[in-house]
Amino acid sequence: TTTPVSSSDGTSLDSLILRAPSLKRRSYSLRLRVWAAQDLVGPSSRSSPSTFVVVKLNGTMLQTDVERESMNPTWNQELTFALLVPCLSDNVDVQLWHERRTGADQLLATAQLSITSIITHDFGPVWVNLYGAVPSTVDVVRGDLLLLFFLCSTKNTTCQTYV
Repeated sequence: TTTPVSSSDGTSLDSLILRAPSLKRRSYSLRLRVWAAQDLVGPSSRSSPSTFVVVKLNGTMLQTDVERESMNPTWNQELTFALLVPCLSDNVDVQLWHERRTGADQLLATAQLSITSIITHDFGPVWVNLYGAVPSTVDVVRGDLLLLFFLCSTKNTTCQTYV
């Protein structure tokens, strides 16, 4: 058996140790509708990129299908993430990629969103600004991405629409 350590005045030091409060984590599904991108502006080239969107959230990565050769691609796809609130990370990374016929795919643009802002703001569909992935390269792409978030309780089928 172990004996609790005490201070000189007899107070148990165990009671002075800081511990994380017991957190009740709620389970949700975060559904993300990736509708379309518009006004993609990039380096002058003879063809438009074949693009897809990758979304990363708390160690999970999901992606849309590839939209072939369009500067205004339309995916209209839903990506569903399991979500425990509060989250370990507040970041939602949204990336626009170009599928190359040969070689590795190329990251074109990114946007970063916050889970906290998604959960606490009640808005409709939103256009998210995309910014070039690597500003020092020639292949910088800018544009807008239309997204809609749904937060669904796993206890019932109720969903709330969010940013």
